[in-house]
Amino acid sequence: MKQTFMSQKSVTVLMKLNVEVFHEAFTDVIALSNGIIDIRVLSYGATLIHFGFVNEPNCVVRYQDLDLYESNPVYLGSVVGPTAGRIKDGHLCVDKKEYALSINNHPNHLHGGYQSHAFKTFSYTIIEDGIRFELEDTPHDGYTLTFKTTVTYQLQDAQLIVTTSALPSEPFPVNITTHNYFNLDGSNSLANHSLKVEANEIYTVDASLANDGVTLNVAHTAFDFRAWKSIEEALTQKHPEFKKTRFIDHDYRLDGKLYLKTQTRMLVCETSLPVLRLYFANYFDETFKQEHGEDAHNFSALAIEPQFPANAINFGQGDIFSADTPYTSRSSYTLYRL
Repeated sequence: MKQTFMSQKSVTVLMKLNVEVFHEAFTDVIALSNGIIDIRVLSYGATLIHFGFVNEPNCVVRYQDLDLYESNPVYLGSVVGPTAGRIKDGHLCVDKKEYALSINNHPNHLHGGYQSHAFKTFSYTIIEDGIRFELEDTPHDGYTLTFKTTVTYQLQDAQLIVTTSALPSEPFPVNITTHNYFNLDGSNSLANHSLKVEANEIYTVDASLANDGVTLNVAHTAFDFRAWKSIEEALTQKHPEFKKTRFIDHDYRLDGKLYLKTQTRMLVCETSLPVLRLYFANYFDETFKQEHGEDAHNFSALAIEPQFPANAINFGQGDIFSADTPYTSRSSYTLYRL
């Protein structure tokens, strides 16, 4: 079998963290451990491919074959930018300036286009408690401005903290997210997972799956996770939105935290951003092999994407960032044993 990563000589650096760097054909793989949790991150896309307790199952889904990260068709673990989600018809307007963005998910612009942050190599620096990635993004995909983006992964006890900043060269609705798919027992199913989301509303989507600016109260609907609900139960529920999305692929307007658990572990997610896009791998369709060589099943992982509402600029919401008001965000993922 083809060896899929960590095939070349590693360099070990002993600091507050244990750090190993593995040099591959198109990316470096940086492994960090604080003795409680391990992470592995690619320089390509600043992509998280491993997160878990030391010597225990990986809690994020990854491709078995590292080479798939060059195209990364489902954005496993990548940093997505400069805009997350779908921009309706690839069109947006800022201060009367029109942008015609590439249409890479017909009829919309998705996740920053063909040259998204997910498909760029970041430079990186090892810091005392983690790693800092930096990218200078030049015009592409209809973005006629530049972005300087910094993404930092820090380990504190059993917590991964991700901070992001971006400086656009002109006013722009920057919307960067991390596209991590979680499965807490490293399996190919969410059947034994339960979810709780402190959110009262979601944004609905139109027929093209772009946010339409309409909010829906989750009470007594299939979107309601305000109390613990098993994902196996949730998958049996119906809603008219699912005729478009197969299941949940929506922005939740947060009022607090997200909790995901099995019988043995719990993940708690907090973010400074106003929404979490939740997506249950509705379209994996067994199109790739996951870490352990099995075809990736639909509904086998939960993508948790902290962000501003996708397409918000086109329905009169969303913040505009500039040199005077840079984009910043902070999200944390804390693991517990139960």
